[in-house]
Amino acid sequence: LHAAEVEAAWEKLLFQLTDAAWILLLFRHEVDNRPFRFLWLYCTLLFFKSFHWLSEARVERMTQQVVARPLALFRLFALLICLFAMDVILAQIYGKEVLKLDKASILLIFGFEYCMLAWLCLSLAVKLPLSLAGFSQMQFTFETLFQILKLSADIAFFFALYRYFGMTS
Repeated sequence: LHAAEVEAAWEKLLFQLTDAAWILLLFRHEVDNRPFRFLWLYCTLLFFKSFHWLSEARVERMTQQVVARPLALFRLFALLICLFAMDVILAQIYGKEVLKLDKASILLIFGFEYCMLAWLCLSLAVKLPLSLAGFSQMQFTFETLFQILKLSADIAFFFALYRYFGMTS
């Protein structure tokens, strides 16, 4: 690991810890009832997110290099495939649990987090070959499309929260 990659991961970790306060506030009844479950879910999420952050930093570093080594590219793509598979599996598990419970659950937040991580893996898997091949216009178009899809997922998350919590008068 390079120093810049580790530094970027630490910065994102600090931001993620402040996000935990929001989750604790929103679902404090569930955290109070099962604190070890929340701790397990959150530590697992941080573990997987750290690999995503490091992959993102590595892709950024590789796009700035003149020549990327084939073995390094293969390892990075293998990692992205594994991370994507885990993200999809965990998002499906949490999504099914939320639908089965049909009430506000902390699993809703974790399910959407894993969906966002899966989108990130797809984005990185497309961004790297486009940047190495020199297709900067296609890369810009793809990144714009990715941001629009990410915004759509955030809006869907907002409406899911609204469905469960609603407006109280």
